[in-house]
Amino acid sequence: MSKICKKDVLTLAWLLLFGFLYNRAVAEVEKKGYDRGFTSLMVVGGTLGTVILGGPMIGWDRVSRVLMAFSASGLSMVLGSWQRHVTAREADVLAGHQIAREILHGQQKGEASS
Repeated sequence: MSKICKKDVLTLAWLLLFGFLYNRAVAEVEKKGYDRGFTSLMVVGGTLGTVILGGPMIGWDRVSRVLMAFSASGLSMVLGSWQRHVTAREADVLAGHQIAREILHGQQKGEASS
């Protein structure tokens, strides 16, 4: 293992601050409900911030390689997450339509028997 130098300590301090601030931002997004369907993007944001801020410590060539690797492995996860969200939203809408039809059908029966 190599020695930890001043640059590494500063990088770790920036990463610690980033983690703290990003956690607060994510908590605010979740509190407002804006995260539904976008969790994968919050993961991408956190990963991207960590890799880029870690650049001085790991080297910029490695940063570009790690970003390519995460892009390759993460793309299908992001797209799959969005697809699952859209499918779930469509199911919710269809269920709402079914409930509305049942309510209307029940009211029409009640009006006809009066």
